[in-house]
Amino acid sequence: MGHTEKAGFWNVHERPHADLREAIERFEAAGELRRIRGASWKLEMGTLAEIVYREPEPPAILFEDIPGYPKGFRAISGSTNSAKRLAITLGFPVPSHPLDVVRAYRDRMKTHKPIPPRVVTKGAVLENILSGKEIDVLKFPAPMLHEHDGGRYIGTDDLVIMRDPEENWVNCGTYRSMVQGPDKVGLWISPGKHGRQIRDKYFKRGKPCPVLISCGHDPLLFLAGGNEIRFGLSEYDYAAGHRGLPYDVVESERYRLPMPAHAEIVLEGAMHPGETMPEGPFGEFTGDGAAVGLLLFEVRDEGRHDLGRGRARRPSRRERRVGARARLRAHVQCDLDQAELRRPLPPGRAPCRRLPVGLLPWALRRRGGRGHRSHESRAGDLGDVHALRPGRGHRFHPPRLERAARPAPAERRAVELARHHRRLPALRDAG
Repeated sequence: MGHTEKAGFWNVHERPHADLREAIERFEAAGELRRIRGASWKLEMGTLAEIVYREPEPPAILFEDIPGYPKGFRAISGSTNSAKRLAITLGFPVPSHPLDVVRAYRDRMKTHKPIPPRVVTKGAVLENILSGKEIDVLKFPAPMLHEHDGGRYIGTDDLVIMRDPEENWVNCGTYRSMVQGPDKVGLWISPGKHGRQIRDKYFKRGKPCPVLISCGHDPLLFLAGGNEIRFGLSEYDYAAGHRGLPYDVVESERYRLPMPAHAEIVLEGAMHPGETMPEGPFGEFTGDGAAVGLLLFEVRDEGRHDLGRGRARRPSRRERRVGARARLRAHVQCDLDQAELRRPLPPGRAPCRRLPVGLLPWALRRRGGRGHRSHESRAGDLGDVHALRPGRGHRFHPPRLERAARPAPAERRAVELARHHRRLPALRDAG
């Protein structure tokens, strides 16, 4: 592979790393880690990460000495964002090119066999247990990464652990988790994901869905949680098949769900149908702010959470063409309506379920757009623009016309009207 490091059984090592802390030590030994001290959780950590990741070969970032938090409370970003760190995490030979990792992965999958976890009674995760009024998820430096995020996210590299009530297998997926308060965490699970399917099985029975959220674990578990593997195969088994050794897991106190024995933080709780709160938006890796979701975790007793969520839907053709600003507001209003929630209104303002009329002119001012001849006046297309008022919504209301007898097709003069950015059926001129 064109490398000079001494080869071992696992990358240049004799065995797989035991936990996240050992993985960090190996990243640093390979020159794949940068320590940043004194960065605030509020936007500074996210900004610095964006700057670093624009470098040709960016390292992982370990944030230390975070203002407002005790020494030793740390956060890591980008643990698997390079070919070298992927090779360390997966135990591949040191690559000289990113394709070396692809080839090594392809070769391993030819002989890959899942290995179930090993249940133990002791582990580092049990060293500190908080319950009741001691619970405060903000005692950990959960960052607000982007300017327009809905809040602070404790889980972006997390592992959400759930058990299928019918088939009894354990799913470990990576779903974003937003802090809603000292004892509340909002969780977003996209439609079609295994976690969403498992949650719905509980909700159809009218029962809460037990959940664990692990934060700070072997990066290999994160890779498994974000991967699309077959339904019914646990990510514990899949990841252990890569390392050749089973993972040690400890059963949680309340729901007996398996949590990584060497995890840094694990939150235990349940998702309850009908309990919802606004979640997001969040600046995803694509560079866009993902739409608002509706979910809720409520932490009770020894770290319990409760969650429910609204329906996500594909934007309509009209929303996709109006523009990003209007589309985001449409999603927010639709999700709030579905969850029977409303945004707080200023004193004296009556509630209105329609989108603001102010969104309409942006699309109408465009010249040369679809359905409009660029050489014609836009005012001629609109007619009575004064009819657009907030109390009457977005719909265009043309003046009443006394329709004459239907003329021959060649004698018609079509009057084009714009409804948002689309054409209405042409109206015949009364004259």
